[in-house]
Amino acid sequence: FKPQLVINHNTNKKEIILQDEKNNLYLINSAGRILWKLHLQEKIMSKIYQIDFYKNRKLQYLFNTRTKLYLIDRNGNFVEHYPITLRSPATNGIAVFDYENTKEYRIFVAGKDKHVYLYD
Repeated sequence: FKPQLVINHNTNKKEIILQDEKNNLYLINSAGRILWKLHLQEKIMSKIYQIDFYKNRKLQYLFNTRTKLYLIDRNGNFVEHYPITLRSPATNGIAVFDYENTKEYRIFVAGKDKHVYLYD
């Protein structure tokens, strides 16, 4: 997984989120300090999207693996009801849309069963 720059919603500084070969996910601050480490069962397939799930100007990390959809908060904790097990193993990364900029996110993922699933 290629390291990705993300925004710290508290400081507006950039941080790095990345996954190693053992499927550990890390958030690293601008000083190079590991803020948290979380072990996942699989490799991340999608890019990591930052969304405001609670509509409170705080950002969470949204992404998928082959079998799950994850939403993780700033502290490395799963958001309520996540991870979600996908109905069919994913064949690609998720696509996320907020059509009217209302923070009503729609998440599309294609399954191995040749169906496209929509989560909202």
